[in-house]
Amino acid sequence: MLRTYWNPEENDSVGTLNGPHVMYYAPNVSSEDIGAGKLAGMYPFVIMPGRHGYMIQFIGVTERAGVNKEYEEMLARLCKIKAVWCLSL
Repeated sequence: MLRTYWNPEENDSVGTLNGPHVMYYAPNVSSEDIGAGKLAGMYPFVIMPGRHGYMIQFIGVTERAGVNKEYEEMLARLCKIKAVWCLSL
């Protein structure tokens, strides 16, 4: 589970999400180098391109559903405590 700013350079909007993923060390590689460009969704992309960059590849809907099911009770309790802790759609 992750609570983060959606676009911190532009505003203070936050969201909570479940984003199972795999991270690969990818020094001096860009999203364009791996064909990601401006594609979104399940496609891998590079964060912090450069010497210490890494690629993120989201894992499927099945894994996300499994995490939601396993932590269903905890997620419901968190959502009751504070609205920003509810999973974003």
